[in-house]
Parts: sequence; structure tokens; C-alpha cells
Amino acid sequence: MTPEQFAALSAKALLGLETADVSALTVEQLAALSVKQVTGLPTADIALLTSAQIAALPAATFAALTSAQIPAIALDVIPTLATAQIAAITAKQVPGLMFVALQAMTPEQIAALSTAAMSAFNLTQLGALETTDIAALTSAQFAALPSKALPGLTIDDVPALTTEQLAAFTAKQVPGLATETIAALSVEQAGAFTDAAVAAMSAAQLTALELTNVQTMSVEHFAALSSKALVGLETEDIAVLSAAQIAVLSAKQVPGLETADIAVLSSAQFPALSSAAFAALSTAQIAAIAVEVIPSITTAQIAALTAKQVPGMTTIEINALTADQLVALSTGALSGLSSLQIAAFDTADISTLTPVQIAALSSKALPGLELDDMAVLTPAQIAALTAKQVVGLATDDLAALLSTQINALTTDAFPALTSAQIAALPVDIVTTLGSEQISALTAKQVAGLTTAQVIALLPEQITALSTAAIAALNSAQVAALETTDFPALSALQIAALSSKALPGLALEDIPIISPLQIAALTAKQIPGLTTANTEALSAEQVGSLSIAALAVLSSAQLATLDTADIAALSPTQFAVLTSKALPGLALDGVAALSVEQLTAMTAKQLPGLSTEALTAMTPEQVAALSSDALTALTSAQLTALEPADVIALSTAQIAALSAKTLPGFEVADIAVLTGEQLAALSAKQIVGLATDDLAALSSAQITSLTSTAFAALTTAQIPAIALDALPGLTALQLAAMTCAATQSFLPTQVDVLSDEQFASLNFATPLALDLGGDGLQTTPANHGVIFDLYGIGHPAQVGWIAPSDALLVMDRNGNGLIDDGRELFGSGTQLENGSRAANGFVALAETDSNGDGFVDALDAAFAELQIWRDLNQDGISDVGELTFASLTIAQFDLNASAVEIIDHGNVIGLTSVYDTLDGNTHLLADVWLAGIVTTSNLDAGIG
Repeated sequence: MTPEQFAALSAKALLGLETADVSALTVEQLAALSVKQVTGLPTADIALLTSAQIAALPAATFAALTSAQIPAIALDVIPTLATAQIAAITAKQVPGLMFVALQAMTPEQIAALSTAAMSAFNLTQLGALETTDIAALTSAQFAALPSKALPGLTIDDVPALTTEQLAAFTAKQVPGLATETIAALSVEQAGAFTDAAVAAMSAAQLTALELTNVQTMSVEHFAALSSKALVGLETEDIAVLSAAQIAVLSAKQVPGLETADIAVLSSAQFPALSSAAFAALSTAQIAAIAVEVIPSITTAQIAALTAKQVPGMTTIEINALTADQLVALSTGALSGLSSLQIAAFDTADISTLTPVQIAALSSKALPGLELDDMAVLTPAQIAALTAKQVVGLATDDLAALLSTQINALTTDAFPALTSAQIAALPVDIVTTLGSEQISALTAKQVAGLTTAQVIALLPEQITALSTAAIAALNSAQVAALETTDFPALSALQIAALSSKALPGLALEDIPIISPLQIAALTAKQIPGLTTANTEALSAEQVGSLSIAALAVLSSAQLATLDTADIAALSPTQFAVLTSKALPGLALDGVAALSVEQLTAMTAKQLPGLSTEALTAMTPEQVAALSSDALTALTSAQLTALEPADVIALSTAQIAALSAKTLPGFEVADIAVLTGEQLAALSAKQIVGLATDDLAALSSAQITSLTSTAFAALTTAQIPAIALDALPGLTALQLAAMTCAATQSFLPTQVDVLSDEQFASLNFATPLALDLGGDGLQTTPANHGVIFDLYGIGHPAQVGWIAPSDALLVMDRNGNGLIDDGRELFGSGTQLENGSRAANGFVALAETDSNGDGFVDALDAAFAELQIWRDLNQDGISDVGELTFASLTIAQFDLNASAVEIIDHGNVIGLTSVYDTLDGNTHLLADVWLAGIVTTSNLDAGIG
């Protein structure tokens, strides 16, 4: 079969080749095989191919062999493979290269493998290579090896590695090198790695490096090591590091040094660390520095220390610092020192610190300063202390300071001292404090001053105290002030003293206080003055008290003021004393009150005057009280006034008294009231007069009451008016009376009233009968009739009984007419004793001859009783309007009950019943008919 025919066979056809066929294949036939045909050859056929047959395969066809076909190539054929065929091996075919196949390959064949093929090697395949094979690999091939294959290098291979091959190692490959391999490297080999490769080394790999390799490592390599790798350095390695190597360590690398490594660094090595690297040391690393190395640390390194690092310094390390190193400490580093570290400083060290460094120390560190340290602090250093720092000074430290040192504290720092620190200052130091420091004292600090310190304060220092500081003084401190200190206090300072502090004022201090200072006392302070203090005040001082201060004066304090003090008060000042304070006014103080002061009294104040005080007042003083003030006079206070005082009251004052106050009038007071005073009483006031007072009024006094006031008298007061006073009632007064008031007149009083007075009354009462059972109906006065209800010869227009109802009457003169109210049963009826009836039921009762409470046929006058039904509403008993009651009525019940039913201005005041012969019961009522008071009525009256 020609090569062309063979090349035309399909892959399936080639599967039919037998062993004899394969052996008979010519090199020309094999050379004609395509890529598709060769991949179809069974591995058994591949295994039969001879060196000559394999050699006939083109490189491209050879490259098409699968990873399953490659292992089928006979081992004796491997060494005969052409370099072109070897070079054509792909990464996909490499897995087919078996361990024995690789061992069968020559160094030249190994060198012919492509980098792509090398990148597919595994550690077994790399381990199959002989030392000569390793040596034959190019740098490019070496660089192509994967990291996972590199563990295949054996210790025996290491000597064969060239510096060129090692230089080709990448950062990705280095992690694949076994520590045994690393350990076997020579100095030259270790030095051949690139910086990038070194940067990829692990701590374990670095540990595996021989000591000489570490010692000879270039500064570039050393600088390339990661902080994680540096952990692999052993103390032996650290000890041999050169200053040049240490100098290249970066801030990122030093965290990889273990504390044991730091501890072995020598005085020659440590100074080589850069400042940046030194600043990156942790507190644990700082603490690990050997004490003997401390002095060798450069000032630049010391200056690089941070606040976070400083806490790592042990007290022994602190103590080992030199003066130059201390000066080099940054303010940031100093701020991180603790009190224990500060305590480790020698006194000489403290004195070398600059003011700026002193200012950097924290308040928590300052308690580390010892008494010897405080003694060497210069004023400049003291002046550098901040407000936050001074609170950290121990009280013992402050107590040890000299005056020059204390005076060096700034006005910012001084106010920051605590009350306990202030209290620790010696007395002799307190007296040296400057005015700026004194004025800077805070309220809390002043509260911490001891009484001994307060005593030591000079007047000029007292003057310098702020008002806030003054406000913080307590009573014990105020008591400690010298008498000479008080004149030094300004008005503002006086005003700032708290009420709790004022009790500390000594009696001997009071006279020293000027009126101007007294005037500065505030309302909040006054309660703090003891009664002994107020008693010690002079009249001039009392007169200087402000309105606000006097407004809070207590009763006990007021009681301590003498007559001169009271007299010193202006009317305006007196007017602000409260009603709670005034009970403290002594009787001699009352006597000292001027007319002007009393005139200024207010309604709020007056209730505060005791009854004894009012009794002690003269008529002139009482007369000085304003009407506004008297509106608040109490009943008890009014009772306390003497009749002479009452006479002194003006009509305006009388008019100002409240109704609740008037019961305080005693009978003796009433007796002296003038007509003008009584005329000043209003309707609201009159109701406040007690019945005893009304009973004491004379006829002339009654006449003085206004009709409005008289009309306001209650039904309880009217009966109290004395009989001998009733003639004084005027027509206007009587005309102003209400129905209820008119009804309240006692029979004895009614008897005293004259006909003229009766004519002035607005209401008169007759008995009326409800005929229709629908309740009594009346007509208003303005639509009523002209009738003489009181039977006094003066007819007037009055309300009337509606035509549906009737009046109970008796034709007493037998003329067949009902002439006037005397023939009705009511207030116009004249009783047998000559007096007028108080109401209709009283009038009817006179006809109850058997006294059984009923008027009926058993009573003699029953047959004379008539019923008047005024049908035409003309007030005249016309023919046909009068009928005898006995014709229809069985009896009248005299047991009446009080009611108040208003109908058209008329008032039904009493009701009972009457029974008719048919057995029914009807309403019988006493009706107060309203009248219209005319000029003629009033003219008929009196007054």
C-alpha cells in the first residue's frame, strides 16, 4: 500500500491493523499519517513501534499523541526520540510521561522540553530527573516549573542548581521549595534569589537557612523579607545580623521580630534601626529591649517613640534613660507615661524636662511625682502645667510647693485644682496668692477653703474673689472672715453671698456693713439672716434694704426691728412687707407707723396685721388706711377696732369693707356710725351686718341707709330691726323691698308701720281661692286694678286675682261692697288687737272661734265669709260677683305651708286647702300682689 493510500485510511480502519501489520509499516507510511489517524492508533500498536518507526513521525503528528498513548512508547525507544519531537510535547501530554520514561530521557532531551511542558510537571516527575538532567534545565524551564512540583527537588539536586536557575525562581515558586532544599543551599545559591523570591519566603524557610546564609544575606534581600518570614529568624540569626541589615528593616517588618529576638539585639545593633522602624515596635517589643542597650538608643529613635509605645517601657528601662534621651522624648511619648513610670524618673531627670515636656504629661501620670521631684520643679515648669494636669497632683505634692511655685500656676490651671487640693495649701501660701489667681478661684475651690485659710485671706484678696466664688462660701467660712474684710466686699459680692452663708455673720460684723452693701442684699439672701443679725441692724441699714429684700422679710425678723427701724422705712418699703411678716410687727412698732406708711399699705398686707396691732392703732392711723387696703380687712380685725377708730373711718373706707368683714362690727361700733357712714354701705355689704348690729341701729341710722342697701337686707335681717327704729324707714326704702323681705316683717313690726309706710310697700297679701283646680292665676300689676289693698285711703295699681279664681272677703261694714284691703284677708286686715295681720292666714285665723285650726260652720263668722270673683277685673265688687262661701264650701284649713311661686310678678307665699261641699279639695293661697309705686304713693309715705 502506497503512503498515499495509507494516509487515506480512516481512523476506524487503522483499528483493524494486526501486530504483523504494525511491524510491517514503513517509515514512509508512518510519515504520511495525519493527526486524526495517529490519535486513533491503539496503545498496543504504539508499543510495537520501533525507534525507526517512531522517528518517522513528524513533530506535529507526535504532538498529537494522547497522554494515554505517550506511556505506551517503548522505553528503549525513548532515548532515540528526536529533540524536535521532545520539543513538541505539550502540557496535555506531560501527565503521560511516566517516572521511568523521564529517567530514560537524556539530558539533551530534557533540555529540549518546552516551558509549557515544564509548567505541567508534578513533584514525582521532577523527582525522576537525574542530577545531570536538573543541571541541563534552562533558566526559562526552571522558571516554568509549578510550585507544587518543586518539592520533587532532592537534597542531591541542590548542588547541581546553578545561580542562573535560582535567579529565575519566581515569588510563586518559592513556597514550593522544601525547607530541606533551602537548608542545602550554598551562600552563592541563596544569594542568587531575586528580591521578589526572597519576599515570598516563609518563616519556616527562613528558619531553614544556614546561619552563614543569614549572615551574608544582602541588604536588598533582608529588606525584602516579609514580617511573617522574619518570625523564622532565630536568636542565633539575630545575633549575627549586621548593622547594615538591621538598618534596612522597615516599619512593616519589625512587627515580625519576636521579643526574644529584640532581647538579643546588642548595643551595636540597636542604634542601626531606623527611627521609622523603631516607632513601629510594639509595647511588648519595647519592654524586651535589654537594659544595657537602652543608653545606646539614639536620640532620634527616642524622639520617634509614640504614646502607644511608651507604656511598654519598664521602670528599669525608664531609669536607664540618659539626660539626652529624656530631653529627646516627644510630647506625644510623654503623654503616654504612667504614674509608675514617672516615679521611676530620678529627681535630676525631672529637672531636665522642658516646660513643653512637662505640659505633655497626663494627669494620671503626675501622681508619680514625689515630694523631692516637686521641690526641683522650676516656676517655668509649674507654669506649663495645664488645667487637666493639675488635678493629678497629690495633695502632699501641693502642700510641698513653695509660694513662688504656687504663684507660677496659670489662671487657667489654678481654677482646675480640686477643693481637696485647695484645702491642702498651707496658710502662709494662701496669703501670697495673687489677685489673678484669687479671681480665678471657682465655686468648688472656694468651698474647699478651710476656715484657717479664709482667716488668712487679705482684704485685697477678698476683693478679688469672683461673685461665683463668694456664692460658694458657707456660714463657717463667712464667720471666719475678719471684720476688716467686710468693707472690702463690693455690693455685687454682698449680693452673691448665699442665704446659707449669711448666718455666719457675727454681730460685730453687722455695724461694719455699709448701707450700700445692705442695699445689695437680695430676696434669696434675707431668709439667711438670723434674728440676731436683723436685730443688730441700724435704722440707716434697715432703710437701705431693697424692695425685693423687704418683700421676703419673715415675721420673726420683723419682730426684731425697733421703732426707729420701722420709722426708717419709706412708704414704698413698708408697702412690700408681706402679710406673713406683719404679724411680727411689735405694738410699739405699730405706734411708730406714720400716716404715709399706713396709706401705702395694700390689701395683700392688711390681713397680716394682728388684732392687737389694730387695737393699738390710733384713729388717725386707722383713718390713713387706704380703701383698697380695707377691702381685705377681716371680721376679726374690724372687731379689734375701737369705736373711736370706727368713727374715724371715711365713707370711702366704709364702702370698701366687704360683706364678710361687717359681722366684725360690735354693737358699740354700730352705735357710733354716722349717717354718712351708713349711707356708704352698699347692697353687697349690708347683708354682712349681724342681726345684733341691725337691732342696734337707731331710727335716724335706719333712715341713712340707701334704698338699694335696705332692699338687700335678708329675710333673717329684717325681723332684727328694732321697733323703735322702724319709724325711720323711708318710702324709698320700703318701696325697694322685695316680696320675701316684706313677708319677713314680724307682726310686731307690722304694727309699728304707719299707714304712710304701708302705702310705700310694693306688695300686699290677700287670701285667694283656686276655683278651677288649675292653680291660682294672677294678672301683673301693669294690667291689674286700682285698689286700696292696705286700707289706708290710698288706692294704688296692683296685681290682681284672675277672673277664673276668687278672693276670700268679709263685708265688715255691711254696705254690700268690698271697699278696701281691710275687708280682704291679708296684710290690710286689722286684727282685733288693732294690729295689722302679717298675712292672710293670720287674718283668717281670727274667725276660727273654736280654735280647731279650721274655719267652718262651727265658727260663728263662717256664715259672713264671701267669695269675690272679679269677673270684669275692675277692682269693684259688682252685683253678681259676691257669693257666700257657705253655699259651696265646707271648711278652710288654716295649716299653711311656705312656698314661693311667682306668677306675673305676684308671689304665692303660703298655701293650704279648702274643702267644698261636693267633697273635693282645692287650693287656698296667700298671694302677695305686686303694686306699682307712684309718686302719689311715695308722697303718702314718709321721708
